[in-house]
Amino acid sequence: YFIDYGMEPGLAFKGKDGLPIVISAKCTHLGCTVGSETNADGQVLCPCHISYFSITTGQPNPGAPAKLPLPPLGWTLIDAGGKVVASRRPGQAVTGSPDAAALAQSSLYITRPGRDSA
Repeated sequence: YFIDYGMEPGLAFKGKDGLPIVISAKCTHLGCTVGSETNADGQVLCPCHISYFSITTGQPNPGAPAKLPLPPLGWTLIDAGGKVVASRRPGQAVTGSPDAAALAQSSLYITRPGRDSA
C-alpha cells in the first residue's frame, strides 16, 4: 500500500516481467480500500461488498457490485544516478527497456497525471 499525490490509496506489485504494476486501491463501487493480498487468480478483494479486481487489468470480476476497473497509476523507475530507466503513463505502453540488473537497482516513483515522467 501507499498513499499517492492526491492522498488516495494505491497498490504496487511486481509484474511477471519485473516491471511495476501500479493501481488505485480505491474501489470503484463505493470507495472502500481494497485488500493488498492477491488470490490464486491474481486478484485483490474489496471487502465491503465482495468485488475482486485483477491486478494486471484492474477489471472487476463478472457479477461484482463494482462495474468499473481500478484505474492504473503512472510510474517512473529511476536509477541511483537519477536516470529514468523506464516509465508508464496510464493507458500507454512502457517507455524504456530495462534489463533485470537495472530494475533491481531502481527506485519506483508515482507520477501525477499530466506531468512528464522524468
